[in-house]
Amino acid sequence: MPVQLFYKHNIPDGYLDEYGCVKDQNEMATEFNKHLKDRIIKLRTELPEAAITYVDVYAAKYALISNTKTEGNLFTIFTRCLIMILGKV
Repeated sequence: MPVQLFYKHNIPDGYLDEYGCVKDQNEMATEFNKHLKDRIIKLRTELPEAAITYVDVYAAKYALISNTKTEGNLFTIFTRCLIMILGKV
């Protein structure tokens, strides 16, 4: 999101959701993760001996963003952990 907003001036109405996130990107991520989860469930039945793990990091991150008043500094901690996991630090 920050990159999208950095290059975007005069943000049109409806571009952001109520939390200031880019609405279209969030809708795409939600839809992608829904299909991915469904596919993982199907793969688990097709490959019963395989250990397949599905983690919806997007949902966890968005939950922290949308609940900043109740979650407090957890978003900062989560972001730092995610950056370390991705090897960006």
